[in-house]
Parts: sequence; C-alpha cells; structure tokens
Amino acid sequence: MASADTVSWTGDYAAKVTGGWITHPWLANGVSIDSRTVASGELFVALVGDRFDGHDYINAALKAGAAAAMVSRVPDAVEMEAPLLVVPNTQTGLSALGAGGRARSRAQVVGVTGSVGKTGTKEMLRLTLSAFGSVHASVRSYNNAIGVPLTLANLPEESDYAVVEIGMNHSGEIAALSELSRPHVAVVTTVAAAHLGNFNNVDEIASAKAEIFVGIEPGGIAVLNRDNPFFRQLRSAAEISVEQVIGFGCATDATIRLIKYDASPGCNTLTVEIEGNPLVYQLGADGLHWACNSLAVLGVIHGFGENTHTAVRCLAGFQGMQGRGVRHSINLGDGEIELIDDSYNANPVSMCAALELLGTSRPKHSGRRIAVLGDML
Repeated sequence: MASADTVSWTGDYAAKVTGGWITHPWLANGVSIDSRTVASGELFVALVGDRFDGHDYINAALKAGAAAAMVSRVPDAVEMEAPLLVVPNTQTGLSALGAGGRARSRAQVVGVTGSVGKTGTKEMLRLTLSAFGSVHASVRSYNNAIGVPLTLANLPEESDYAVVEIGMNHSGEIAALSELSRPHVAVVTTVAAAHLGNFNNVDEIASAKAEIFVGIEPGGIAVLNRDNPFFRQLRSAAEISVEQVIGFGCATDATIRLIKYDASPGCNTLTVEIEGNPLVYQLGADGLHWACNSLAVLGVIHGFGENTHTAVRCLAGFQGMQGRGVRHSINLGDGEIELIDDSYNANPVSMCAALELLGTSRPKHSGRRIAVLGDML
C-alpha cells in the first residue's frame, strides 16, 4: 500500500477521474477493498460481488479509520455527514482510480504474466529493482480485474519502478489490464497447460498471454522464455508494438543464457551469459524453475540498462515465498523432517517442478522422500 505519510488521493481528484461526486472534501493515503484490513486514512471501495456487498461494511470501514468510502449508493445506515465518493459503479470506479494512479506516475512499469511463475518473478523484481530506486509492486497475487487497478491506485507518484502482475481466466482480460497498466517492459514467464478451463488448447492460452503487448508503451521491451515452444508466436506478436525482444533460457541464441546450474539447498549457483558476457551468482530459492525465473528478472534489469552485477547480489538472500517451495525443519522424536511447502496452488507444470525439486533433494542418513499430493482444482 502507499506510504502512510503520503497523500495519494484528494476527493476532488478521485471525483475527476471517476466521474463521481463527493459529499465532503477528504484526503486519502491509499485505497482498500477490504473493511477488515483497511488502514487509517485509506479510501474504502465498496465493491459488489455475487455473495457480498461492500456497502454493508461502509460504517465498519469508516470506524476503522478509512478517510472516505467510494459507493454506488448510500445505505440508510450511513450518516449523511460521512465522507463519500459516489460513482455509478464501484468496480468501474476502481478501474478509473487505477488509470488515474498510472497517469500521474513517473515509474518505469513492468508487467508480468505467464502460465506459472508470475508471483515469484514479481517478487524477485521487487527485490532486485530496489537496488536502483523505489519500487511499488502488486500485493500477493493481486493480478485480476480488481487486483491490477488496486495496485495502480496505490502507486505512489514518486516510485521509480512499478511491478504489476497480470493474470487471466478468459481471452481479452490481459489486453484490458495491459491497457490499464501501460507497461514499459512486458514479461511472459512461460506458456503451458494451466488455466485451461476457458480455453480449448494451449495455443489459445499463448494468444491470450500475448495480449500483454497490447498496452505496452512506445519503445517498450518484451522479455520472453526462449526455451518455450511458443516463443516464436509470442515474439511475432510482440514485434508489432515493441522495440526490443529479450529472450532468456538455455537456448544458444538467448540474450540471457543459462550455462550451468549447480543446486545446493539455500545456495544455488548459476552461471549465465548476458549477450556473451559471463555472470555468476547465487540464488537462495531452490529449484530449476526459480533459476529460470531469475533469468527473466535479469532480462528486465538488462533491458532497463541497469547493472546486472548489482542486481544479482540481491538474489542470494531470496528464499522464495510461503507455500512456494520454502523449506521448514520439523523435530520429530530424535530425528528431523525437512518439509518443502509448495502448497499454495497447483497446475501440471508447477506440480512437475515441485516433484523435480523433491527428487533432487538428498535425505539425511537412510531417510525417504515422501510426496503429499492434494487435488488439483
């Protein structure tokens, strides 16, 4: 969220970008969609869903310290003196706030999409780009029609970089979110058989991921997985609107090329070449999939013209995220169990990566490897 001491929204500016009107003047230092976690001074957006209505929680949000609430109607229980921003539709209003936040920003924006690896790549970018300036990035996996505008609405004007995770369930969603985000660099981590529910095949998924280039800024850069079977399709789509394509992977013609990967729990060593120039660095997160994501990160750093040697120094301490391959030691009797927690989510590609990581792990003494698998929904 935005810094608590930075006024990011005035009532007048919010009304201007949303086409709404305010009941009283107010100042907000951020935007929230959850009355349970709204921070003091934030604007609460009363979204309406199939099973909830944020208008039922306006008073709770204001009592928690919200500076104001964005509403499409004023419930009887809300006092007339309450600071409100009244708009025709709060979902549309949130998107307008996102567009307004992006319009006034000076940040270099990175859009990250892909079938797997979006959140991890986003977090590594947050970490490495912080070596070169202030960074604002999506919270958790906020990558949909609510999460992306929320991220942009909370983008501080003074941020040097913004990292926006972009996901999808249907064709056309990424195009709309790309046009909202207007990235300077677009990353596609990979294309694979994930989120197939609303698509007939992986080719359609590739086309949907390529929508990220729709809103890219003039002179933009595409960072693509050179080893992915859909690289050429993505490159062709990118070249319509980008100035430069950076490929990452093991392929001999990859701009960011992995030469060698030495796995060691918590201290993995990568040898890469960046346009033929060697670079060796350590990565705290375990698994070849994390190593590949780090190549995408280097592609962004290289595209921005920043020092890759400086960037990789940040990666040694990167241990991944909870539920995505983090290791835990558990005492059991006189022994010890090492638990690799990869429970956050699953698709066939991420499951294979998790099993590969388990397979390369070396149990102590006569220990065994045990995989505990749940449903893949």
